[in-house]
Amino acid sequence: MIGILGLMKVFIFSMFALLISFASGYLKKDNVFTDPRDKHKYKIVQSDGNYWFAENLRYKPPGDSLTHAFNSSEENLQKHGLLYSLSSAKLACPPGWRLPSKQDWNRLMKQVPGSLNTRGGRIVEEKKVSDSTFLNISLAGFRTPEGKDVAFNRMTIFWTSSDTVSTNNPDPRFNGNRFIGYHFYKATTDSLHAEPTYANSAAYGYYCRCIKNKRN
Repeated sequence: MIGILGLMKVFIFSMFALLISFASGYLKKDNVFTDPRDKHKYKIVQSDGNYWFAENLRYKPPGDSLTHAFNSSEENLQKHGLLYSLSSAKLACPPGWRLPSKQDWNRLMKQVPGSLNTRGGRIVEEKKVSDSTFLNISLAGFRTPEGKDVAFNRMTIFWTSSDTVSTNNPDPRFNGNRFIGYHFYKATTDSLHAEPTYANSAAYGYYCRCIKNKRN
């Protein structure tokens, strides 16, 4: 009887390990997620216990007139995805996925070679974060609350799920309740600042990445 029970335990453990191996192997092999809403396929990377989109979200919510590609260009849509207002960003990720928080971005950037900067972020290697096998981040600009698309090839900003309050900024426009994003912009010819940033209007157009915990 003891021998049979032992064999059963080994069998169950082996099947469980096989299932786990198959699930993780499938994701590693394909490295792609298909959005069920529009069937677009996104490259996926694994980092720090999470899956991340390795490209900007490009799902356009029905009836959303503000969400658009930079300069409404089809080429920019294909390369850089869409710019979202905060209200759209909060609903834009596919089922089972979410906007990363400020903390999610900070943990991710700690894995990139670089050093701390003076604004709560890091100076990171541009080659690393722009690598198509990692995050594939490009400096694809943003939209102002007035509807002007600006800063292409100079910076890019992503919405996060983190709300914050800034009360000690010398510029009074940035005191009070503010929405937070994650900002990438040039530091040197081969490095970028990667840091949290405040937005004094929810009508800015920023990009979105989506994240999913591995255990989900």
